[in-house]
Amino acid sequence: LRPALGDDPCGAPISGTPELRRRERALKVLVARLQDRFPSVGIGALTPEARALMGQVLEVLGKHTDRLSAPQRDACELDDMRMRLAHTLRKLLGASARLDGRGMMDPGDLASAWTSISVHLDTVHLVCEEAHMLQPPLQLIRGGKPPWWAPEGR
Repeated sequence: LRPALGDDPCGAPISGTPELRRRERALKVLVARLQDRFPSVGIGALTPEARALMGQVLEVLGKHTDRLSAPQRDACELDDMRMRLAHTLRKLLGASARLDGRGMMDPGDLASAWTSISVHLDTVHLVCEEAHMLQPPLQLIRGGKPPWWAPEGR
């Protein structure tokens, strides 16, 4: 079944003012046209640079998550997080090229993707940096057991 006009692909009705609905629809049409025009975006000669960028992203992720205890790292499912970041990076690289009307990536796409993915890494940094300082009321909810991210001995 396909969603009805005015609904998003997940089937939820588009809400908001008529102007917001119009802008959302226009954005969806733009994205669909770009994906039709460039169904795939080639990486070309940028393969080493793209791999280096992914290596940098994973290095930053590793530095932040090294601060977590073993149970905290297990709960974060780091392998899944690495896969999600890699997938996000590929999507950002492709989106940047498509928005510039290209079917092949260039060095500017790497810079654009790094800027965008930095927001995700800042969030990871914040959570990992502050995990030891959190004093959750969840201890009461969990019957006196500290949550997975609380330091040992609390």
